[in-house]
Amino acid sequence: MGNTNGKGSRRPLTVPFRPEERPCCPGTPVVVPREGDSLEQLAYINKPNDAVILRWKAATYDGGTPIIGYIVERKTPQSSWIRAHPIEVRDTEITLTGLHPGQTYVFRIKAFNAVGFSVPSGESEPYQILYDRDNAFPPTFTEGLRDTTVMEHEKVEFVVEVQGIPPPTIQWFKDSGEIGQNDPRMKVIRDESGTSSLVLNEAQDEDAGEIKCIATNDIGSATTSAFLNVEAPPRAVLTKKYEEGLIFEDGDVIRLKINFTGRPRPEVAWFHENDQLDAGERLEIETGDDYTILKVFPAIRDDRGEYSVRLQSNLGEDTASFLVTVANGPTIPGKPTATEISDTSVTLNWNSPEDDGGCEITSYVIEYNREGWDMWLKATSTRQNEAVLQDLIAGSTYIFRIKAENPYGASEAGSISDPIHLLPPKESSSIGEDSLGEASTPMELVDMDDTTISSSILLHDTETSPPSQTEASDQIPDDRYVGGVYASLSGGMFK
Repeated sequence: MGNTNGKGSRRPLTVPFRPEERPCCPGTPVVVPREGDSLEQLAYINKPNDAVILRWKAATYDGGTPIIGYIVERKTPQSSWIRAHPIEVRDTEITLTGLHPGQTYVFRIKAFNAVGFSVPSGESEPYQILYDRDNAFPPTFTEGLRDTTVMEHEKVEFVVEVQGIPPPTIQWFKDSGEIGQNDPRMKVIRDESGTSSLVLNEAQDEDAGEIKCIATNDIGSATTSAFLNVEAPPRAVLTKKYEEGLIFEDGDVIRLKINFTGRPRPEVAWFHENDQLDAGERLEIETGDDYTILKVFPAIRDDRGEYSVRLQSNLGEDTASFLVTVANGPTIPGKPTATEISDTSVTLNWNSPEDDGGCEITSYVIEYNREGWDMWLKATSTRQNEAVLQDLIAGSTYIFRIKAENPYGASEAGSISDPIHLLPPKESSSIGEDSLGEASTPMELVDMDDTTISSSILLHDTETSPPSQTEASDQIPDDRYVGGVYASLSGGMFK
């Protein structure tokens, strides 16, 4: 009988639908060691020395559709991931051959089904491929380096190809110094095929020199080298002190050094005021690969002026010029002349020295001698080419001379003035260029600070006999320029 209340009826079973997807990753591959247990050693019987046996665990989930196979990938420290075997592997073990002896590899596995590839497994432990010493050989360059010439700022590349078992390591050198991977200007590129290159994107003059490549493995080493020649037009290099000008003292050794660049090395010539210089009694010239030196000794005033260096090569020409000053005391100033005469004063004027000694005249020293004396005394000093001397003895006759001073010394005394006859008391005369007889009002000399300068030579009531050397020293102390006013010579102040 049927169940009237429906309790005996059965409901259909439902199974949730799960779409197909990629498999999960397989286990991390393990390299079977050659020196392992007896079973592991047995696995390598009749296999070449470069063979590697990999084993891994199958993927625990196939993605809802059967796993078709596995992909084996390898990588070296210098390369990216690539396939280690050209076809898919059906099993969870593979023997790899054709690997480079001495090279270190890591491996990983991907599973795949009809949907696609799994994510990669973990990486194996690094494994170095053994090599058979009977088949090993030292490095040999199948393509070596060649001498290269480039223009400055050009790109240059050196390429070598090397063979050897085990694969050799390659080092690059510039003039015995190794070129590192982090060199800012020279880039080293290597690949697994035994090719290596050195790239210099913008060659500079200092890059010229020997380029060397050394390949080394456990069996031996090989070297190839070449010379890099960087050609550039000549260029002189002046330091700041040369641009500002150089100062030497009379009698010094003038030593001028100019650095330069340029390949091939340029011809060098020195000039002074556009006249070419050659080594001689007072001149020495020394020229190296990147410098030239001119020595002049002892220095004299005639050595002052413009010096220049000319650099010439088949690629061009360059010239550098600079000024040299040879400092000394000034030459003698001009002969003093009287432009105004009174009974007790005289105004003198003179010309500056023809040569100031290489720097500014700091003062003129006026000396005087009275008729009947046999000595010269200092009257005063001034920065100008004119001075008013006062408090002279009326009716007397004087002669004057001038010395010029600069920071490097004083000149000899200049030419002596013509005798100057002071007028009798209360008479005056204005002197033109050709006359000493016309009267005029005494004039004052104003210095650069608008300070009136007057010189007290002798008090008006001084006796006409010349003072002794001691008396002259006591009566006429050495004057100094202080605050724009000259001190008195006879106890008074200049007006």
